[in-house]
Amino acid sequence: MALREWWCPPGWMAGKIEVDLRVGGIYRIAMTRPAGGAPVAVSGQFVEVDPPDRLVYTWCWEGAFTEMPPTLVSLQLEGSAEETLLTLRHENFVDAALRHQHRSGWISACDRLDRLVTAPIMLGAQPAAK
Repeated sequence: MALREWWCPPGWMAGKIEVDLRVGGIYRIAMTRPAGGAPVAVSGQFVEVDPPDRLVYTWCWEGAFTEMPPTLVSLQLEGSAEETLLTLRHENFVDAALRHQHRSGWISACDRLDRLVTAPIMLGAQPAAK
């Protein structure tokens, strides 16, 4: 599952992943640190599923950020066969510190996703002669 390759913040690895991708369906992604420690998970419910353009879901932590109420994540995809623009909005945070922590995590995850889906550029390579 490609989600396992890019999902977790730095220093974490995805564990068991459950996804019922439909409106009203639930998801749960468990995470662990390779060095040990208590596992955590993020889970929620899909609010809007409009493939391949839009996904909206709730976000709830298990085992971390205990003071944080559920938040809402919206993903919008726009593009062509050559490129895709991902617009991610994570909202309803109770304070700026929590929002900033999640922003950093999302930036790291999106960077890993970009590396997974972008073909490597070979510098100095010349097109084949015909």
